[in-house]
Amino acid sequence: MLDNGIWTVIVGLFDPLTASQARRIETYKRGGILVVVLENPDTLMPANARSHLVAALRSVDFVAEATEQEWHSIAVGNKNVEVIDNLEEEKRRSQDFIDLVASRQ
Repeated sequence: MLDNGIWTVIVGLFDPLTASQARRIETYKRGGILVVVLENPDTLMPANARSHLVAALRSVDFVAEATEQEWHSIAVGNKNVEVIDNLEEEKRRSQDFIDLVASRQ
């Protein structure tokens, strides 16, 4: 699939998927967009639920679920693929969201 055309692979937890993340994903739309939703036991929502939310975005063409170790085999090394991996930044944003919700309780 990734051998045809130009693809952007965006890797993340998307826990939760926020409007700012949806806008950020859309800014990478130059060709196809594959979003890899990472499996992680420390997330608020299971990977399957997060995948469904990401798949509903107009700019996303495909969604895959993978562990942090296995997602590399999907895209790394393919000349047609640009990989966007801001996992540490996204973990920080997720924690900020959790802190915000907790502070309002």
